[in-house]
Amino acid sequence: MQYWDAANLRHTRWLSQRPDARAQADFVRTCGFSLDQVEWAEADANLLPRPWNEKPFWSKENLTSEAVATKLIAGVLFAWVTLELGMGLGTQIKQSYLAASVAAQNEAMSDLVSQRDGALRQKEFNQAISELTAAPTPLFIAAEVHKCLAVFDFSILDWQYQRGQLVVILQKEGLDTRALIESCAANPAFTDVRVEPGLTPDQTRVLFSLPGAVAEGEPNV
Repeated sequence: MQYWDAANLRHTRWLSQRPDARAQADFVRTCGFSLDQVEWAEADANLLPRPWNEKPFWSKENLTSEAVATKLIAGVLFAWVTLELGMGLGTQIKQSYLAASVAAQNEAMSDLVSQRDGALRQKEFNQAISELTAAPTPLFIAAEVHKCLAVFDFSILDWQYQRGQLVVILQKEGLDTRALIESCAANPAFTDVRVEPGLTPDQTRVLFSLPGAVAEGEPNV
């Protein structure tokens, strides 16, 4: 027997056999009515292939049951312990990662400092060499130019050196002239470095000014 109100099932009672008048009257009183106020409608039971529990898990009976409550508390404690262990392990992993990262950055910084010190010593050495040699040799000039242009990709079309000035014509499309000037200007072997466009768009004319001039009659390189 079932009592439906506005398409909602309000009461249900199961019996092993068809209910008699007394059982029907008792069910009607449970629903808050009398027999003369209701109309019975017969329908198929549409039973499920297996029984189902109408009572939800989070019911007062389950929460007050010792067996269920014990398992529930144990599950909550297990989840809490697992969470704490996971957070602790995550913290340790993060600390180890940060420590390794700091060590790697310190090592990289140490390398940079060493390179800077080496560059300063090289600069001082170059300045001393420049002071000792009033007129640098072609081999020295070629070595210094190689230091300035070693990081760039290009082809040398022409090389002219005469009376303290070197003109080099480079061929490379899209050559970074600003970086080239900065690299060459940092070399104390040259007093001035200028870049001019060449005859074609892929050519660049670089002019190096040196502190000393070659002797009279010395051939161009």
